[in-house]
Amino acid sequence: MMIMIPYSSEEAPPAPFMDAEIRNPILGISERMRAKLDTGAAMVTIPSELVERLRLLPAGERTFRGYNGQATVRKTYFVNIDLNGYKFEMAKVTSAPRDNILIGRNILNQLEIHLDGKNSAFEVRDP
Repeated sequence: MMIMIPYSSEEAPPAPFMDAEIRNPILGISERMRAKLDTGAAMVTIPSELVERLRLLPAGERTFRGYNGQATVRKTYFVNIDLNGYKFEMAKVTSAPRDNILIGRNILNQLEIHLDGKNSAFEVRDP
């Protein structure tokens, strides 16, 4: 039986959002936030302020190209992610100035996702 989750109207047009908990894997500090599923993002991106609040240590750097084609080098971090009950240990993330989390393909490619745009709903399953 499919349980469809309604798109969120937090953005226009509505988009698929889930609840996420991001945890520092060493200190155990965590925070819950809304997370948008973004198939255009290569990697999970968390708000810059969350890096400070969770006291995350840099794990490396990576070059990213934004939608405008401009390259930027950003630090990467390891976190544990709980995405509506789907758990990902030591997931590599980056940060940027934003209000919510972007769930990128490094996590999305481990799940089965069905987007039903006509009905503004989606389903996520772990195959």
